[in-house]
Formats: sequence, C-alpha cells, structure tokens
Amino acid sequence: MKMPRIIRKRRAVSPIIAAILLIGLAVAAGAVLFVVVLPMISAPGGSLVFDESTTLSATGAHIALRNDGVKDASVTNITISNGGVYANFTFIGFNVIGGGAQIKDYTFAEALTAGNWVITVKFSVEGEVQEDLVLPLTVS
Repeated sequence: MKMPRIIRKRRAVSPIIAAILLIGLAVAAGAVLFVVVLPMISAPGGSLVFDESTTLSATGAHIALRNDGVKDASVTNITISNGGVYANFTFIGFNVIGGGAQIKDYTFAEALTAGNWVITVKFSVEGEVQEDLVLPLTVS
C-alpha cells in the first residue's frame, strides 16, 4: 500500500523577486517617514524674521516680515520705542502665512526724534506665544 503524500512540493518566491519586494517595502517606509515625520521635526512652527527692506524714518515705518516656518504666525503687537518713548501709530493685528511674507507701512502721529529706536514684534503660532522679534534701527 502506498503512503499518501503529506508534504506537497511547493514553489518558493525567487530570491531576486524577494529582494525587489524588500527594497520596495523599504522605499515605501522611507517615503512615509519623509512625508509624515520630517515636517514635524525639521521645520519650526512659525519663524518670523525681519526682511532687509524694513526701514524706519521720523515720519513712519516700513515693516517687512517673512515667515520661514510652515505654520501661520499671528502678529499681536508691534512697538517702536526709544528708551521709554513710544512711537504713536495705529496697529491692527495680522497674520503671516507659513512660507509667506507681509509688508506693513505705518505713519506716526508725531515725528520721531533722531537716535536709536527698537522695533519689537510680538507674535504667536497656533495660540502659543513666541519669543519677541527685535530689530534696532537708527532714525537720522
């Protein structure tokens, strides 16, 4: 009497095809990490910087802000001061989108005196207050 064959002959995947599948899986996993994780750890939320075109004169200010981050930044206050003396102008809050820029021109109610002045910008990103952005300028 013949014994029934319990183990059947099965064909395995070729080693070349297996290697290609593993490489494809590794590439797909790397792409997922790049798209999902890298933006969370590499780019700051909202990183405002003064653009080099920012100027200050006795009668007004030309303030150019650039957001080098990926999240929108909300500018909540701008002050221009000279050791306790503050420039008098109307400020309305505004947003600077991630990767974008915003330019604002302000006219002072009273002319500034010559000397060293400091522009301070207060801003937040998603409700979290960030460190003040400060730029010293001279009015001649």
